[in-house]
Formats: sequence, structure tokens, C-alpha cells
Amino acid sequence: MAAYQVPLGVIAVIVGILALLDVISGGDIASVFAILAGIVLATSVFGALPKVGGEIKKVATAIGSVQVLFGIITLIVGIIYL
Repeated sequence: MAAYQVPLGVIAVIVGILALLDVISGGDIASVFAILAGIVLATSVFGALPKVGGEIKKVATAIGSVQVLFGIITLIVGIIYL
């Protein structure tokens, strides 16, 4: 699973943004959870972005400390919004 962590994270962020912009269907809450989950999964990619990378790493670190709980909540929100 670790080999697919970064691509899944990038895809989750893209899908979350598209859903927030109403390009694809999905709820606002599910979109926010998708974006946050994507940032946590792809910390190495988003952390390398200039100017915002440091802030993104801080968010990912804060969420990472409760990663299992956040993952369970994200799964539940995703199932509800199917």
C-alpha cells in the first residue's frame, strides 16, 4: 500500500477540489475530507511546494498524529456520500 500512497493522495486532492467546484458530484464535507486525506497521504509531494509546503507539512503532521481515527472518519464520510 505504501507504494500507492502518494498517487492516491494526489488523486484524492484533485477529486476533492473538483467536487468543491461542482465539476463532479459530491458533498462539501466529503470534498474537504478528501482534500485533507490526500494531503496526509501525499505529504512528501505537497511538502515540497514552494511557499506553502511548510504549512501543508504542519497540517499533515497534526492530522498524522490521529491518522487512524481520521482514516476511519474519512471512510465513514465517503460511504455516506456514495
